[in-house]
Amino acid sequence: MVNGVKGNVQKFGRDWLGFWEKDIEALLDLGSKQPITHLNLGTLESPSSWIYYPKEVTFEISTDGIHFQALQSFSQKEIREAKGAIDWKGKKVKARFIKIKAINNGIIQEGNPGSGNGSWLFADEIIVE
Repeated sequence: MVNGVKGNVQKFGRDWLGFWEKDIEALLDLGSKQPITHLNLGTLESPSSWIYYPKEVTFEISTDGIHFQALQSFSQKEIREAKGAIDWKGKKVKARFIKIKAINNGIIQEGNPGSGNGSWLFADEIIVE
């Protein structure tokens, strides 16, 4: 998720990581306090393949790896409107640790492909600037 390669939304190849019925909690250690003005996570939705956007994504930062401060949370509606590109841009903050939480869609709702089953959560790359 930090190799610099974005996933292709037309193909579900090796550049995407898939999580079946699981949430994502990624913790990045930058090694020292760094200025941050931009965080990005790419997600994918393809209902015919039972892949749905996360219910929610939260970006958090910390200087000590213990106490985290939420920068922003994004709802599934906001993620859908952004076509899966979850993007935080803000005033410069300093942090050593970045935590990204993405909550799986859960059981697929009636009327959708795969209804009654668990869903996939696909993410590609975490970008930190």
